[in-house]
Amino acid sequence: MKKILVTLISAFLICSPAWCDSFGRLHNYLTIKAFDQGGGTSASSTSFTRIDAPAEEIAYRFVADNTSEITDVQVNLAEGGDISGIEWELEIQTDTSAHPSGSVLGVKTAPFTVVASGWTGDKALGTATGALTIGAAYWLVLDVASGTPSGTNYGSVGYATRNDQADRGDLYTGSWATVRDFTGNILMKHADGSYSGMVRETNVSSSGKQDIYNDGTDYRQGLKFILGTTATIQGVEADVVKVGSPGTITCKLYEGSTLKATSGVRNADTIGGAGNVIFKFTTPYQVDDTSTYYITFENSAGNGSNDYDIRCAGDINSTYPDTHQPQNWDFIYGNGVDPTAYTVANDKGAPLVGLLFVDPAAELDDPAGGGGCTNAFGVIQ
Repeated sequence: MKKILVTLISAFLICSPAWCDSFGRLHNYLTIKAFDQGGGTSASSTSFTRIDAPAEEIAYRFVADNTSEITDVQVNLAEGGDISGIEWELEIQTDTSAHPSGSVLGVKTAPFTVVASGWTGDKALGTATGALTIGAAYWLVLDVASGTPSGTNYGSVGYATRNDQADRGDLYTGSWATVRDFTGNILMKHADGSYSGMVRETNVSSSGKQDIYNDGTDYRQGLKFILGTTATIQGVEADVVKVGSPGTITCKLYEGSTLKATSGVRNADTIGGAGNVIFKFTTPYQVDDTSTYYITFENSAGNGSNDYDIRCAGDINSTYPDTHQPQNWDFIYGNGVDPTAYTVANDKGAPLVGLLFVDPAAELDDPAGGGGCTNAFGVIQ
């Protein structure tokens, strides 16, 4: 779903033993990372996501982060057997007791057919939903308008392999039942022109962009962000892939094009093939709530076969980047020392780069564990 980094609502807190001292006390760091991970547009054909009888329905819950009314909807619908003679409908319902309520907002779509697996394309609601309430749960419901789905001819809706307390899927077979906590491959168009939903293309992966190496040209990758609050950044934690025998890797923090903090150097032999790496800044730096900042990673040597890569939350559909790309939290790549000239990768999910704060309870103005955010998770390390 579309997430907003600076809206702190709920955190997941995990103790990392490596960062506890000999007395078992926790060093007070909080890592904020992009939460929107997992997915896949290939719709599942398992029984809990398929409609194989005329009276069955599939519903996906989502939480509104936009008041603008929904005008169009679509899903990623896979064809099992031959469903060309089946007509489908989509509608938005309110939530009651964590299930669709039966109360339709606006008017459902006109019946439509599907001749091949994939996204259905925008289907206009007969009447728009009216204004949504931010933070309220709603359901996108798929049902059969006409035709007879069966065990050999059925429709199945894709979902992201992500456990989320807000997003879930229900199957109706006479009554609604939760079949799995997942985020459906659904898409809603709003009257203001924005989209919300989940249009994941692939799972967490290497970026596939130019790698991090220096063969005379200093190629870098990183994160462009606006934090939305004032906080002192002690360093970062990044999901790094190492290939071959690169040089040392260093992390830097820029405010605009001005260098503000530099990490210690990490030798290549201290980094495995892929995994999380901590980069501590030699001098912490306090960021404000409105400026644009850049985290970059640079390699002291290497080439296209001896390099580093920062993993990201998979490929995304560049037509709808706002559906799963956290606001002001972008994957960037380029060369040279001015990150403001780097390219923003709109076809990539958020880079798996976390910020380490010295005192999240005070600096984020929220008790550690008592808040958090819809697009991030916290790790007290």
